Amino acid sequence: MNIFFYSARATSCWDECSFRGCAGKCLEQLQGIPCLARMQVLPQGSAFPPPIDTPLRSGDLLLLHAGNSRELGRLLANREAFENYRIILILGAELDGGGRKSHLLNPRYIATVERGLGDVYKVVGRLTAQEGSLVADLPENRGVRGDTR
Repeated sequence: MNIFFYSARATSCWDECSFRGCAGKCLEQLQGIPCLARMQVLPQGSAFPPPIDTPLRSGDLLLLHAGNSRELGRLLANREAFENYRIILILGAELDGGGRKSHLLNPRYIATVERGLGDVYKVVGRLTAQEGSLVADLPENRGVRGDTR
């Protein structure tokens, strides 16, 4: 499973941006989490679904960022495009509490910048471990790598 970050924000912030909920600051925090260090970043505000040559595939983990209600609205307008991915939704300070509409994206987890992103690594860990156990349970993989089933 590949892990991707996508923000509905059409423009990027300046380096000196101090707004805690901006996509750039959120991305910096996420990349500091060991299991997300190799996360791939999709172009901000680009059309979704991305072009065919993007390595994004069905079942991949997609961390979606919405800093405000307008950005959440953009994600919701394209929610059909996100149906084949595992979603972790990250909401900015303005959206703390998430609102009912955020559940329309069917996220596995909703994080907020205000409450911190510390639990995201646990959720990612569970999702990647779950995928590993599914692979280990395939008949052709039983007995491989010390598995004695």
